[in-house]
Amino acid sequence: MVVICQSVLDAIKAHGKAHKTVEVCGVFVGEVREMDGHQVTFATHIIIGEGATHQAGAVTFTADTWTHIQQTMDEQFAEKRIVGWYHTHPDFGIFLSEMDLFIHEQFFNLDWQIAYVYDPIRDEDGLFTWQDGKTLPGEFEIDDDTAEARMQEKLATIEHLQKWNKRMKLTLAVMIVFFFAAFGWWVVLPLVIHH
Repeated sequence: MVVICQSVLDAIKAHGKAHKTVEVCGVFVGEVREMDGHQVTFATHIIIGEGATHQAGAVTFTADTWTHIQQTMDEQFAEKRIVGWYHTHPDFGIFLSEMDLFIHEQFFNLDWQIAYVYDPIRDEDGLFTWQDGKTLPGEFEIDDDTAEARMQEKLATIEHLQKWNKRMKLTLAVMIVFFFAAFGWWVVLPLVIHH
């Protein structure tokens, strides 16, 4: 199973749309967890492949690219892992070329590492995962971690608290009425009995 944060997908798409005439690349940063007996790859950040060589139909991770990636990992993501890579196919569609497969097999060959392809012209994307030792199309879920989603979550929490507050006020009012009604009988009843 693969989960990719919406903010990560947005960043990849922005990177690709800024360079529609050449392929661009980068790596996914995140973690791998066991959940309910299944391995789950979480892609929570990206590192743009600075220093990569870009062409219309190819992209290459250079020594400078790997140096930049490693420095960024050390400085910003020391507790995380490289969980895969991405690159664009401007107007080529979604597939892995022979060179893409070579990159994936040589540098991203752990069973939880992923390859993601985005076509910024057609606005299409696809994920490839290791399945029985082969790189095949896979599926992923999106974790909506965007600021808008967080704001909606906060608003829903506030609304829930406001409703709870109204219910608590009503409950308290009812309890006060019952308390005084019960207390009132204790005061009035002895007076009635004595007369």
